[in-house]
Amino acid sequence: MARNVFLSFAMDDQQSANAFRAQARNGQSDLEFRDYSVKEPFERAWKTNVERLIRRCSATICLVGESTWSSDAVDWEIRKSEELGKKLVAVRLGPDVRRHPRALRDLGIAVVPWDIEAIMRELGGVQG
Repeated sequence: MARNVFLSFAMDDQQSANAFRAQARNGQSDLEFRDYSVKEPFERAWKTNVERLIRRCSATICLVGESTWSSDAVDWEIRKSEELGKKLVAVRLGPDVRRHPRALRDLGIAVVPWDIEAIMRELGGVQG
């Protein structure tokens, strides 16, 4: 059964997000991604649309790149996912990424390496 996953990432990491989606599709994972790329993150319509997508998903995967720590949009998506009771998994996009979004630190969410099998283990029994 496919898991609907909201994919949260900083706009600087669009290429990595595309590569992540492609790798997940080509592997043995049952992940179906929902993402809503934004240019102006805090417009009212954006928050409404993103919240609707997060509600329809069973988990949120946050892709953590070099600039993700400073993204207000990613921070909001993480906190909204937690508020809505969604499973949160954070994935480090590269070995040199050291800074993480404040929401991940505040919520005690560990950042795992980019490894689809490890990510699937983190998601555990999350379904739908």
